[in-house]
Amino acid sequence: SNILNTDFTKYSQIVVAGHAMELLEINDQEASKIVNALKGGTDVLWIGNGIWLSNLANNFGIKFISHRAASILGINALEWQDLTGNNVSMLIEDEYIAEIQLNGATAEAYFVGDKNKFPAITSFKTAGGRAVYIGFDLFSFWKQYNDEKTWNRVEMFVKYLRKTSSKGLVTLHPYPNAKRAAFSVRFEDITPGGSQMQQNDMKWVRRFDKSVSYLASKGIPSNIALVSIYAYPFANEYHYWNETRWNGELRAVVEKAMDSGGSIIAHGYTHQNGNGRDDFSGDDNEMYDEDVRRWLTLSEQVQKTDAAKSLISKEFKIDVKSWETPHYLSNADTYIAAKMSGFSFVSESDTKIFPNYYGYLNKLNGTLLMIPETAFNFPEDNLAGFSDRYTKGTLPRMERINGNFFIFYHNTNEEQFTSLTEVVEEATKRDFWFPNIDEYGSYMENLRKVQMNSSIDGNKIIAYLKYPGTLKNLTLKVRIPNGENIGNILKDGNPIDFTKESVDGIDYAYLVFDLNQLSTIEIFLDSPLQGDITHNCVVDINDLVAVALAFGSKEGNVNWNPNADVNEDGVINIIDLVMVGENFGKRC
Repeated sequence: SNILNTDFTKYSQIVVAGHAMELLEINDQEASKIVNALKGGTDVLWIGNGIWLSNLANNFGIKFISHRAASILGINALEWQDLTGNNVSMLIEDEYIAEIQLNGATAEAYFVGDKNKFPAITSFKTAGGRAVYIGFDLFSFWKQYNDEKTWNRVEMFVKYLRKTSSKGLVTLHPYPNAKRAAFSVRFEDITPGGSQMQQNDMKWVRRFDKSVSYLASKGIPSNIALVSIYAYPFANEYHYWNETRWNGELRAVVEKAMDSGGSIIAHGYTHQNGNGRDDFSGDDNEMYDEDVRRWLTLSEQVQKTDAAKSLISKEFKIDVKSWETPHYLSNADTYIAAKMSGFSFVSESDTKIFPNYYGYLNKLNGTLLMIPETAFNFPEDNLAGFSDRYTKGTLPRMERINGNFFIFYHNTNEEQFTSLTEVVEEATKRDFWFPNIDEYGSYMENLRKVQMNSSIDGNKIIAYLKYPGTLKNLTLKVRIPNGENIGNILKDGNPIDFTKESVDGIDYAYLVFDLNQLSTIEIFLDSPLQGDITHNCVVDINDLVAVALAFGSKEGNVNWNPNADVNEDGVINIIDLVMVGENFGKRC
């Protein structure tokens, strides 16, 4: 609604996202505003529908044919390259996709079927900015498959979000100390025993102790989804955390988890509702009465959340901050109740990848911060190959996209424990942050309070930051502009150290510092030494090799290296080799 009133030429990047189930209507006048920005040097990433106007399609280097269900077009998969350059096949549901033809653009991914194949993602370098088109709804089906394909579409989004920020970008990195991702484990349904729960078995308790101790030895805190009271009204059976007759060892393990830096999540009050044979803690809903098919009123739910917070705080001498609705069966009143009782965070599944204030179906509506599960439950059996899905698929992906790997775990048997250790061993080899849920939530809330404005001014990027206090180990992630190097970086006029990495042919710098109320960051850019493909400040044999390895390639080819395209004409050929040779031996 504000397209005509927005001066897009002031921006370095525009992202347009159309949803598969709702047409994105753009008229010629609105399209011209975006096209003019593109011609002026703004990068544009267009996702999904709405690009069928010829003025738009032509400036993306494509020709629009149709927008139909994948099954009608005979499409069931998409082939693309992830951030490591690996070829990946991704499932396409029976969703609406765009059928297009190339008209100057390069295809970076293809829709494929038994008898059909056409471009799914295209990239087009105009005389101004870069135009990338993704021909389907990238924001559906994120956490759909309990295998290595989970979050595939998120990585695709991250890849092209970064690719269309060629003029540089400064972002608040989601983790302190430049950690690349986060990792969390939650033990599920921990009741104070009970005849219907495994916690009544000392073998289970000792395995729980072994798991908590193992995680602590790896520097990973245990998050305990704790049920305040075990209740089984049908059998007139109730158990409490202050009993020591038989559950003293169980409580000792929970306290060990706390002493090792863990946290408690209030997992309901009794985690049950009703008086039936199957209405016992851990196996029943709490906020919905299924016998009479009604939600508890807000006041009734507040009684539950109040009681859970009060009992846990009293028994374990902590201020419990996180809530998890039993079986996730909640309505909007559930989170209002949790907020009224003093909870700050929610730990549930909402199919999103980063902390947010929406939750599943937007039921949170801004009341609490959701810290979503991003992994799946460990199955009780048939675990062969299960940990491989995480160690070879999801964990590396989370590191690439700066995500949060958050699993929940029932501690059912030894096979599960073995699988858990395999996942943890891989995580500890990577650059992950290992906070408890409260620490993670608190850092996210503090990060949300940081105000930052950044702009490009000549040969430097300037970022102004403001925070109401002191935030330790804040990390800024700088996407270095294409064709530029960082000379030096100043914080409030003083030099600051930074680290660099390159992912998918794009260079980044990470700055870690304590933000004390106000700070100005100045990032000075140096035009690179022409022919220095490897960015080591000298043109040498390594640069000639880099051009040779990419020789003959175009953007989208497997061996494409954007740094080797010295004259930036979209193809690596003899001209690029000559330009490296002309500067051979030169140094920065």
